[in-house]
Amino acid sequence: MEQQYHERLRKYRENAHLTQEELAEKVDVSRQTVSKWERGEASPDTDNLIKLSSLYQVSVDALLKTDPCQSLEPLAAEQPAAEEPSSDDDDDDWDDDDDDCDDWGFDTPNGRTGREFWLHFPIAVLCTVAFFCLGCFWGYWHPGWIVFLIIPVWEGIVRAIFERNLRRLSVPVITAIVYLILGCCFGLWHPGWIIFLLIPIFEYIRYFFS
Repeated sequence: MEQQYHERLRKYRENAHLTQEELAEKVDVSRQTVSKWERGEASPDTDNLIKLSSLYQVSVDALLKTDPCQSLEPLAAEQPAAEEPSSDDDDDDWDDDDDDCDDWGFDTPNGRTGREFWLHFPIAVLCTVAFFCLGCFWGYWHPGWIVFLIIPVWEGIVRAIFERNLRRLSVPVITAIVYLILGCCFGLWHPGWIIFLLIPIFEYIRYFFS
């Protein structure tokens, strides 16, 4: 029986011992997008096909072939053994193609890129420590609690920096954080509310120029 395109994509991923989430991180898409590829509801664009072929160490043609005589054996033959540090090389090739600032100039633990390091950074723990330090040592229980508002916007900030994409920012939340800082720390509830005008302005800029 002829092997369908989406089934071939799933087989390549499974042979590479990657979960959908891990593959999504490597090719810079969402896990839902990978799932749609493998269910046949969508297809990778040219850029993603190139990334997949580099990751799996096969040609783009091999990914696109649906000939039942074509098997996935070339993948196993071309791909180094799991214990060899081949996955790091694949990641490095992808990172070099993606962005020069992706590593932020330093090596990170467990072979992670700079973006992966900051995405997995324990920001919640850091904010908790900062809150107790502000409260215990300086008595700033209020407005020290504001540091916790960094947690929901952290991932968006990191992705916006590395991907250079303003759409990743949660501007309404960031604006609310700044307003609370102005009000709680400096008493500028008025005219601090003016900062909320940045939300529609930013949405306009993001829509037309991103």
